[in-house]
Amino acid sequence: MTISKFLNDKFNLDVICDEEGVYSYIIHTIDNKVKLDKVSSNITFSKSVLLECDDDNFISLKYFDDEDYQIFALDGTKISEMEYLDDEYEDVNGDINIEKSLIFYSKTWDRRYLRIDLQEKLSISFEVDYDKYDTDEDGVIVWE
Repeated sequence: MTISKFLNDKFNLDVICDEEGVYSYIIHTIDNKVKLDKVSSNITFSKSVLLECDDDNFISLKYFDDEDYQIFALDGTKISEMEYLDDEYEDVNGDINIEKSLIFYSKTWDRRYLRIDLQEKLSISFEVDYDKYDTDEDGVIVWE
């Protein structure tokens, strides 16, 4: 499945590609909620992430500060798998946690993944996929 089909289906969007075959999405905060939308002419990129992808599942992420200045970019990474986490659970302290995250995997990221949290505050992290590591008899990860 392509990233664009996955995002369009999951978030009920109708983003179509431009003349270069690129699909453009914006991840921004509106009314204290992080939202994934299609890019339109009346949207500013202030404190937002521009997510672009194509039909070959190459992805680009660009983060803009409050003056629309690009301060971070991750360009040209082919995504092999993706998932959307939508979970609510109680932690060991009895607190209810809500998890809404886009997860992207790439074969070029050995045992790592890109996570975009879509809760009250936007968060992007490049995380270690601990499930991909071997453990010893006590369950401790064996680092190579």
